[in-house]
Amino acid sequence: MKLNRSLARYLPAPVLVNLGLFIHVLLFNLYLADQGFREDFMGRQAALLTLGTALGTFPWAAVVRRFGLRFSGVAATFGLAAALILRAQAHGLALSGASLLMGLFMGGWLVTNTPAIAALSIGATGFSLNISFSIAVGTVGGLIGGRLPALVQIWMPGDP
Repeated sequence: MKLNRSLARYLPAPVLVNLGLFIHVLLFNLYLADQGFREDFMGRQAALLTLGTALGTFPWAAVVRRFGLRFSGVAATFGLAAALILRAQAHGLALSGASLLMGLFMGGWLVTNTPAIAALSIGATGFSLNISFSIAVGTVGGLIGGRLPALVQIWMPGDP
């Protein structure tokens, strides 16, 4: 299998985005559980994220048509990063809003990632690699997220 140079330069971006998302979701859910939130609350946050993703796809498609794939992809990625930070700091109703906002930017990231891979790949190579990396990164992200609290405790001893 021959890998297009542009695709090889692009693929680390979705790998890193997915890695960050998997680590964030795991650690954030552990944080919520530690704060006393029950599974039904965490499920509502996940549902809001999914709803935001679904609602965000059509507006992001319009953004891509208006401003182009590259600008839209960068905007969606930075917006997603900002929403992750906001979600980690939010409490109460703001947490639900931040989950929805994170979903809206996730929808943008998904809308821009797929055509970018299509434009940079020949045949199904790019999609196959992206799916393979996403599955592998999900596993690695879960492992890193699961070990990260213990590593932080070693590096910064004291009360959690």
